[in-house]
Amino acid sequence: MRSGQEAGEFREIDPDDFAALLCSLLDGLAIQIALADPVVDPARAFELCMLFIADQLGFTWNGSPGRLTGNRRARPRNGAHQEGR
Repeated sequence: MRSGQEAGEFREIDPDDFAALLCSLLDGLAIQIALADPVVDPARAFELCMLFIADQLGFTWNGSPGRLTGNRRARPRNGAHQEGR
């Protein structure tokens, strides 16, 4: 993450806070998957995590709901890499 920030690919946010939030999100979704929640299957959990990550780091996630395969590219939003500097 830090190298992505240094390269201007990610917005400037605290890496430690981001890691703690992401781990909490993953832990919560893992419980839903383990309990076979019909609303949150592994594919949806993946997409939700990627949308959260993209929002926090300032890029657009071009994935599609429910698909775990295929080429997905993260593209910086216009000016996102300069926010917070």
